[in-house]
Amino acid sequence: MTGDFFKQPFLRRHIEILAPSDAEMQYVNEKIASELECGIVKSETLKSFIKIISRIREEEQIEADALGCTEFPLLLNDEVSLVPCLDTMQIQIQAIINEIISE
Repeated sequence: MTGDFFKQPFLRRHIEILAPSDAEMQYVNEKIASELECGIVKSETLKSFIKIISRIREEEQIEADALGCTEFPLLLNDEVSLVPCLDTMQIQIQAIINEIISE
């Protein structure tokens, strides 16, 4: 959430990237490692993630949520999130397919 890999394409287009607070990032990282990476999807974890998204949306008026971890789509999608989800894995897959087709 603090690395530049996913941020660069947005920043090149002058789109501001925001991250959860340090405590929220620690919580999210713990849930990734202890639940999502093991295929465990808990409703209370979803509620907590939605609470984090809600706080950032209210305080920073975010327009979307970049799902920068391959496990996030197990929990979050456009149907449950308060803002549209940008599934970075699907975006990368589509870009690869588009590149292959264009050759």
